[in-house]
Amino acid sequence: RPARGADERAVARGVARTLARQAYRRPPAEEEVEVLVGVFDLARAHQRAYPAALALMLKAILVSPQFLFITPATEAPAGSRIVPLDDHQLASRLSYLLWATMPDAELSALADQGTLHQPAVLRAQVLRLLADERSRALFDGFGAQWLGVAELEGKVFDAAKFPMMNADLRAAMYEEARLFFGSLVRENRSVVAFVDSDYTFLNGPLAQLYGLGTSVTGPAMRRVKLT
Repeated sequence: RPARGADERAVARGVARTLARQAYRRPPAEEEVEVLVGVFDLARAHQRAYPAALALMLKAILVSPQFLFITPATEAPAGSRIVPLDDHQLASRLSYLLWATMPDAELSALADQGTLHQPAVLRAQVLRLLADERSRALFDGFGAQWLGVAELEGKVFDAAKFPMMNADLRAAMYEEARLFFGSLVRENRSVVAFVDSDYTFLNGPLAQLYGLGTSVTGPAMRRVKLT
């Protein structure tokens, strides 16, 4: 609630600006803030309490195209067919591609500064995002589908023919594909390596399945050189 004697509409405007900056993944335009303050005004005109009026404003944010889609802060020139991404759109696309979530503080700050589109800055951010554990989202959202292992967990196998196929082995198979995919991306290897590589990632159960005996033991996955 605003402090006693404060202009609650001005306070609500500040709340709208802060929430919109987070939800829209970019600084909101003044017109966008005005729309949200208008929702607040409508709620207060209908005798809604201050917290309820803010809640209605938040609902408006969560159903807005600016939250549901990655949108620019300004309209494209009339008749434009190809429009360059602005830095905030670039930050969002990069973050959702590699992390499946909104940009973090560092990425957002670079977008605010207008420097993310610079090749050296953009490359450094790609490498930073890929080095983070959250980059497994690139495999979970794309790689697993592309390689056909997304449905592995639900596949039905004949227990008589495949007695080794249990939950742990399924998980190891998925992890092998994920770790291998991640290594190709991080090391910038050729896509040809998917069918012609001299290493993979294995644990004990997978090594037995592949006929590698006891060269690898235990449940932990590790990089293994192949002949």
